[in-house]
Amino acid sequence: MTVTGQIYPAKTNATVRVTFVRSDLSWVDLFTTVDASGRFNVTYKLDTYGYWAIYAIHDDTADRLSVNVISPSNSSPASTPYDLAYPSPQPSLLVIAGGLLIIVGGALAVGTFVRDKKGK
Repeated sequence: MTVTGQIYPAKTNATVRVTFVRSDLSWVDLFTTVDASGRFNVTYKLDTYGYWAIYAIHDDTADRLSVNVISPSNSSPASTPYDLAYPSPQPSLLVIAGGLLIIVGGALAVGTFVRDKKGK
């Protein structure tokens, strides 16, 4: 991945730190200098699956960009990523039992109410 940016006002040979933070919170710092117009770029191979945060830092200013890597540069057919999809929801037996209890209780209440109305 190549990160390109520009600082303003331009300071020739100023240093910009670009930090690549992996989803496990380990990071890599790369340093580059800007050209006469304040532009800079740095390239790094994103080597693990997951969400990355990328910071371009100069003096007291930082910009952040987020990336979701689903095919890292070092992957091979033998390496498989962890599943980035959310698991499918499983039925909860407590919810099912609670629902049945409400239905049965409601039916009994309605039956009792109807019986009492007929008895009067």
